[in-house]
Amino acid sequence: MWPIIAASVIGVTVFLERLVRLRSGAVIPDGLLERTVRLVTQGRWEDALRILASGSTPLHRILDTVMRRYPSDGSDAVEEQAEREYRRLYRGVELIGVLAGISPLLGLLGTVTGMIQVFRNVMHSAHVKGVDPASLAGGIWEALLTTAAGLMVAIPLFLIYRYLQYRVDSLMFGLQEGAKTLAAALTKDTPSQDSTSSQDSTSSQDPTSTGR
Repeated sequence: MWPIIAASVIGVTVFLERLVRLRSGAVIPDGLLERTVRLVTQGRWEDALRILASGSTPLHRILDTVMRRYPSDGSDAVEEQAEREYRRLYRGVELIGVLAGISPLLGLLGTVTGMIQVFRNVMHSAHVKGVDPASLAGGIWEALLTTAAGLMVAIPLFLIYRYLQYRVDSLMFGLQEGAKTLAAALTKDTPSQDSTSSQDSTSSQDPTSTGR
């Protein structure tokens, strides 16, 4: 019974810690993407990088990677950063799944060992005073309690596990969409800068302009 209780305590503790870590504001701060895109479209790249470097949320790191690695190896770098963020967000979630899986097995193990002890006691008492049906039923009832306890722990832990999986997947989708939005803004902004620089170089090399 004690291993089942320990599994329930550990599972609830990890769940509460993940609830805090997986808050929307702790992963995808409100307004960060919009502010970054606005600065990029205004040509204020340094200001955008400064804001991203000052934060420590997954969205800060993803957007910072997009800006610093764009356009040379942006796609691969963003995928690597997204994989790292996924591992950070998913940390501890798999443990809850493991606890949900082993809790009924621990309960079954307790029932089996309890039944072995019950029948051993019945065999011992049968030589002395015969078999007591009430004692036999009471022992079986106590043994089956561990199976019930294992299931009572496993079912909520499994539901928690599936919820956290959904939560992580939802947050990762938001991070990926944010990276795509910023990459699109960078793509729109880059040609204008290139064309401006090319026009400046053309005008500086124009012989008619220098001759005049």
